[in-house]
Amino acid sequence: MKKINLMVAGALGAMGQTLIQCINESENFNLTCGFDRKTLKLSEFNIYSSTHHIDEKIDCVIDFSHYTAAKTIAEFCIKNKLPLVSATTGLSENDENFIKDASRYIAVVRSKNYSYGVNVLNKIISYAAKLLYEDFDIEIIEAHHNKKADAPSGTAQLLADTIKNSVNFEGELVYGRYGKECKRKKGDITVHSVRGGTIPGEHEVVFCGNDEIIKISHSALSKKIFAMGSLKAAAFIIGKSNGYYTMEDIININE
Repeated sequence: MKKINLMVAGALGAMGQTLIQCINESENFNLTCGFDRKTLKLSEFNIYSSTHHIDEKIDCVIDFSHYTAAKTIAEFCIKNKLPLVSATTGLSENDENFIKDASRYIAVVRSKNYSYGVNVLNKIISYAAKLLYEDFDIEIIEAHHNKKADAPSGTAQLLADTIKNSVNFEGELVYGRYGKECKRKKGDITVHSVRGGTIPGEHEVVFCGNDEIIKISHSALSKKIFAMGSLKAAAFIIGKSNGYYTMEDIININE
């Protein structure tokens, strides 16, 4: 099997470094170069701070970069006709729309969480919400390490969007609570963010009914699960026609 040549965007970040380790341990992928806002040249491969200087052989780009670089990476992929695995969180609505528009010209896999388990959890949450939304209050709690910049997490947003799209949503999406007038309104979905230590990522959806509580959760024990999921997405997208794909497309293959 021919190895897939990858460029890693956000190569100097925590996720980028984890992804590089997974690539180096894999028999199916080859790391050709990296991109990062910082400039650093390593002996094994080049890391660029500008896409204009990249000339290595690349089959696919995996983007775990800072959200401010997402548009630059998408433009680079469009210019060079490269499939993109977009894993950056904290994107604005305009940036999300730009990546969707990019899929008219290239194949794009976009997910706010590349853990296979989280995406299965997302499907379970969709089914549970349809059964419980009318009679249960829904709270989402997410916890991450103390260096994570954005809140709530992209995964918490993903879960909230899934619930909203699965039901006749008539409430509001609320972020945390503070003050003396915080009584819960029927139909609301509330998201809480915890930051501390080295927590890789924990997400819990709590369905609170009268005299009963249902909790559905996922805990990431390392960042490696997100890196492995992005590699699964890269293998999936090679050879695909232009279009916008998600982790659900990958999961559906295995059903």
